[in-house]
Amino acid sequence: MKSLGESLYPGRRMLGKTTMSDDDRHGRGIELAELTFPGLLEREGASAGALVAHLARVHSALVNERAAAPDLAAELLAETPERSSELARREPRFHTWGLCELLLSRGLAAAELDPPAAGRLAFLTLAVAEHLDLSRHAAAVVADLQARTWGCLVSARLSGGDLAGAEEALRTAASNLACGTGDLLVEGNLLEHEASVRQAQGRLSEAAALLKQAASRYREIGDADLLARAQRKRELTLRASGLSAPARVSFPPNS
Repeated sequence: MKSLGESLYPGRRMLGKTTMSDDDRHGRGIELAELTFPGLLEREGASAGALVAHLARVHSALVNERAAAPDLAAELLAETPERSSELARREPRFHTWGLCELLLSRGLAAAELDPPAAGRLAFLTLAVAEHLDLSRHAAAVVADLQARTWGCLVSARLSGGDLAGAEEALRTAASNLACGTGDLLVEGNLLEHEASVRQAQGRLSEAAALLKQAASRYREIGDADLLARAQRKRELTLRASGLSAPARVSFPPNS
């Protein structure tokens, strides 16, 4: 069976940027930025002042959404899973980017230690994301968010021993990625998730190849921490497969 990495994670020019907080590198949090398209001023005919004012309003709205998110999340999680999913879809007050961020952050933190909780948080994130206002949030950025969320489900299902479910979540994540911004950070993350699935299937050479692709993405965006993580995983995978690990490639000083 063809690896998803062969067809659905091509290197694409990055149109926007998904920025992760430092904690996300350890699976604890994520901060997702809005998309800024090249040529926005030319296409919309906006002045620089109008654009600055628009971005200030977007930032202010996001700050308010983040402030409200903990209470909204607590309200949802106090309900049964069925009821919380219904509320997340039906009630517009839950349809905020700030709530998506918080739910996904908590899902990532729980993926290894509490797979059922991570699964519930991920599905709530998806329920909210389906109803985000696309006049405020670019569809490609929402697709990146959905890809990251399905990636969280890959990790949770693997931790829970559901290999078939992890494979299904991986394919859905890749489908969302194909509709996304081409953010190399998101691609690298999903390549790591696929490598974990292949490792669980005993396909170690494929896993090592996927981790090499992930390292390439992180090198291209200049993230030394994530590059080191992918390289370390690849070294361990190569050793487990009986192959010798190559010397690690690192950044030159002051790069």
